[in-house]
Amino acid sequence: MKLISVALLSGCIFFSACLTPDKKLQSDRIMPVIINDSVQVLTELKRGDILVKPNHNWLPGTVWVEGGNGFGHAAVVLEAVTGSSTIEVLSNAVIFESHARDVPDEFQLRSTKAYQPGTDFRTDNITFAPVRVGVMYRLRFNISSSEIDTMLSYIARQENGLSSWRSMKSDFQEDIDNRRTYFYCSHLIREAFLHATGKEMDANGGLIVYPNDLIGSTFSEWDTLGHRMRF
Repeated sequence: MKLISVALLSGCIFFSACLTPDKKLQSDRIMPVIINDSVQVLTELKRGDILVKPNHNWLPGTVWVEGGNGFGHAAVVLEAVTGSSTIEVLSNAVIFESHARDVPDEFQLRSTKAYQPGTDFRTDNITFAPVRVGVMYRLRFNISSSEIDTMLSYIARQENGLSSWRSMKSDFQEDIDNRRTYFYCSHLIREAFLHATGKEMDANGGLIVYPNDLIGSTFSEWDTLGHRMRF
């Protein structure tokens, strides 16, 4: 029994060490530095912006982001909006999302307000709530208005789709123009962005594209100054 306890303790220590961001992986690659941007007040959103609530860093294969909790979430902004405070902007912003709450099929992929308090999750939304101010992100990439139109058109075609973590990513060789059936939140945005721009949003190219992986997206050939904002 003592030997088993020692083995279990050693395993826990080893596992914890593997999750430390400054440790080396077996492939000799360094785990990415935790993204920890300074917090700003959100006063405007543009059509095509992406809102992200970070996920837990211990999820296997995720980019590391400070303040992540749960499985995270991501949604795309459908209409431009301005306001004097973060909550005013979120309360007036219209987004499209795939969400995993227990609702009838027709409400799993939906357009809704970014923040609408309540418990009827067919229409209400508390993911981007006041309690999470300071640990949410707005992403804005330097893409053309026609690319934004194409991305949002792709998303609109999925309105009656279903939410599922079993969804598989497309690759550049696949025909992703056709309507798919299943999406999870960050997967939907990644597919739409790939369809519109040919660019890969998944920062580390893993089997799953986590919300954190969208936050970590960079495109060296683009001007990405200010593309990521923590609010």
